[in-house]
Amino acid sequence: MDWLDGFGIFYIIGGITIILVFAISYLLKKRFPDKQFDIIFALSLILLCLASFPVTMMVIGGWEGMGYGFIGFFVLLGTLIGMIAHQLVKISRKSYV
Repeated sequence: MDWLDGFGIFYIIGGITIILVFAISYLLKKRFPDKQFDIIFALSLILLCLASFPVTMMVIGGWEGMGYGFIGFFVLLGTLIGMIAHQLVKISRKSYV
């Protein structure tokens, strides 16, 4: 019995978040090249994830709160990785948009 048996869904949530954040940031940058909506989108998602931690600890509590906290944590990691990947692609390519 592996001690990380139930964490597969959290890895899937993180991976889907990486792809979604990268794709939405790309579409926002392509649609509004002069604005910084891609960064605003990612930062607002990061703030939502950070705000979810106290809510899951204080309001929900117990095992359910811990599960929602893990979901918020993996969405936060996916958002950070997707945003960093988008920024690296934006920097490395001259004709990005």
